[in-house]
Amino acid sequence: MNAQLERVERQIGLSLAVWGAASIAAGTALQVLADGERTKAFGRQTSAWGGVDLAIAGIAHLRARRRDRALGDDDRKRLNRILVVNAVLDLGYVAGGASMFSQADRIAAGWPKPGAYTGDQLRGDGAAVMVQGAFLLVHDSVFAARTR
Repeated sequence: MNAQLERVERQIGLSLAVWGAASIAAGTALQVLADGERTKAFGRQTSAWGGVDLAIAGIAHLRARRRDRALGDDDRKRLNRILVVNAVLDLGYVAGGASMFSQADRIAAGWPKPGAYTGDQLRGDGAAVMVQGAFLLVHDSVFAARTR
């Protein structure tokens, strides 16, 4: 079980790192190359999420390298619990992104600093949050099932 759980941990970190790096690359390209503010906002939000994903993967990798003991059943249960909680949070990200997307004009109009964000920018942000949340929902759910 120790080797299998360590392999799953590595797979989680690697897939999150690849997604994070791809998100940074794609998001940056959209910010630089896109014409519309919705697409630029989508790129900005995508890059930001990619940076967070990459940082989480890096920290997890460093912690795993510094571990001085074998993994056991308690570690598997803990990882599973974290993944299940994350999957629930991921549902919230998708719902929050959908709400931002659908209510973008109302949110922009009520923003404390008038003109800081447009409805199109908020729709781009909302769409990116939905995409990132959906990926993380699938990612965390698959690995939660594998650690059950």
